[in-house]
Amino acid sequence: MVSLLNPVVAEDHPLGVLQPAACAWRYLPSADPFPTTVEERIRGVFHLRATDPLPLVRRNTLRDYHAYLAACLSFPFRASYWGEAEPLVLDPVIATGLCNPAQTPLDSAAGTLCEVVFRRVARLPLALLKVDPQDPNCRMIDDYWHWFWLCR
Repeated sequence: MVSLLNPVVAEDHPLGVLQPAACAWRYLPSADPFPTTVEERIRGVFHLRATDPLPLVRRNTLRDYHAYLAACLSFPFRASYWGEAEPLVLDPVIATGLCNPAQTPLDSAAGTLCEVVFRRVARLPLALLKVDPQDPNCRMIDDYWHWFWLCR
């Protein structure tokens, strides 16, 4: 049996314990309670107003997005890996959890790393995983992809 590292849980986050409500799109009172656009959902992750610009990908914003994803994503899930440099597609991989940022530091080049199983355990950037549209994690991962690639 393959030994996997434990995925990050909300209690491990330096900002403290995240309650299950942390997954809800939380906005300031004047904002729409049901965000419809990618930008509105991303602003909800960072608790921003509708007129605030999306934050740039930096170590501190990656940490905040990581905490949100750790609280909201459900593991394991199936995905495809799309390599950046070459048309490499590993299909399917099984994502088993997010890597602990204390053991694999967050940086703006790779972003949040995810533990996957494809013949063996590997760590891959979450932004390079494509999830089936029917998967409940799809929207959250697509939103993360949007923010990670467009706000660098």
